Amino acid sequence: MTSPMLDALCAEVVTALRAGGLDAIVLKGPAVARWLYADPAERSYHDIDVLVDPHELQAAGDVLFGLGFLPPAPSYTEDVPGHALAWNRERDGGWIDLHYTLLGAGVSHDRVWDAHRPRRESLVVGGIEVDVLDEPARALHLAMHLAQDHLGQ
Repeated sequence: MTSPMLDALCAEVVTALRAGGLDAIVLKGPAVARWLYADPAERSYHDIDVLVDPHELQAAGDVLFGLGFLPPAPSYTEDVPGHALAWNRERDGGWIDLHYTLLGAGVSHDRVWDAHRPRRESLVVGGIEVDVLDEPARALHLAMHLAQDHLGQ
């Protein structure tokens, strides 16, 4: 999928989550591309990462299922560190990483959500305003993500 297609997917998913009464924060992808690159097209992304309240994970999954996404296979969830579930929609090749915590946080899922829930700002993605982490929280999340990648975890 191209970045504009992923942005439209992001808008579709966030709109559906909101309609279901769920709170969501878009991580990485469009937030990083628009933050760090003069031309956001220079930073490609291949999925949309969304952080939800860990207590609403099932409800968020139900919303994704209603949009035609399928949950990850058990073999996938057994191989991936417990921080997100990758949902796929065959008809358009869309992927949503449904985060219930951040990789490498080292604290409870509730604590991650409680710490990041107030740390947000708005960004227009796919024609709608979505919540993204504010700059300090975004920088921390990227540093944590890079540390995990480079430590092989």
